[in-house]
Amino acid sequence: MIFNAPSVGLSVGLNAIAIGIASLWVAIAIISTFTLIGLGHLNSFNAAIRVRLLWSIVVLPWIVAAVSIVLLLSPEIFEYRIGWLSSIFYLHHGDVFAFFSWHGGPLMIFFAMFLIVSIGKISSAIKTSLKLSQLNYFSVSEELEGGTLLVDSDTQLAFTAGLFYPRSYITHGLRKKLSNESLRIVQQHELAHVHGRDPLRKHVFSLLALFFPKSVGGRLSDAFSLALEQLADQSALKLVQDKKLVSRTILEVARLNSHVSCSAQLSTIECGFTSDALDLRIRYLLDGEPNTPFPYLKLVVSILVMIAVCTLTVDLIHHSVETLFTH
Repeated sequence: MIFNAPSVGLSVGLNAIAIGIASLWVAIAIISTFTLIGLGHLNSFNAAIRVRLLWSIVVLPWIVAAVSIVLLLSPEIFEYRIGWLSSIFYLHHGDVFAFFSWHGGPLMIFFAMFLIVSIGKISSAIKTSLKLSQLNYFSVSEELEGGTLLVDSDTQLAFTAGLFYPRSYITHGLRKKLSNESLRIVQQHELAHVHGRDPLRKHVFSLLALFFPKSVGGRLSDAFSLALEQLADQSALKLVQDKKLVSRTILEVARLNSHVSCSAQLSTIECGFTSDALDLRIRYLLDGEPNTPFPYLKLVVSILVMIAVCTLTVDLIHHSVETLFTH
């Protein structure tokens, strides 16, 4: 039995969501393929540009989906029909939506996945909030320069946490092991995470990356985390103006972190002065930032091509399935 949506407006809205979902999956499939091939080329850009490019990658499927909705439903959305556009993009029966048909299946699957992802991220945020409450309880009243909190623990860690109101933390165990100069570098690194609201940025980025295949999403998240760490390292370098000292501090903290138990490791939405990608971080410091400019033209062309390809693909799939089921 086929049950249609009770109103034209609701039918158009549900068709818009269905189009967006289909276009989103097509865009993610295409972008994932090119990401696996070309992600290594990102290292030819400096960390700030890489952050912007990585945001472009994870946000692009959603932009494509939104534009596809407008293009395919333009006769129903607008009072007039754009003649030349409608001859290329036009979704027949856009004002009719059958819940219990092939139209409704993708919607239910997508919303189920979206609910699972959202619950997972909300749970992670709650756990982080509880952990921060405990940290603030055990932190001493003394604050270092810039508002960094000291944690009464022999564990040797420095990190930044807090989604909306981030704070930087350094344990007594790490402070006792570092020289004054190295301590200043670690503090400046963590304060750069605070000023950039990096925990929140990592959290949102990881949420968008979850819609990609696991192998691709993981690499994107790792690349994003590395770029944030390199930006924080550059902030520390501006303070001391000594590449070798900053590099030695990274290595020293990494050596101290190697003794930290697994239970004390940071979550994926916290930023820490960790041993991640040591080689890449130190080479980035010593070799200097690449000077390749932001590829504006390539990005714009890629967006336009992606919109055209995804919209045509979704239109073709829709018409093919409609023909299969109705003729």
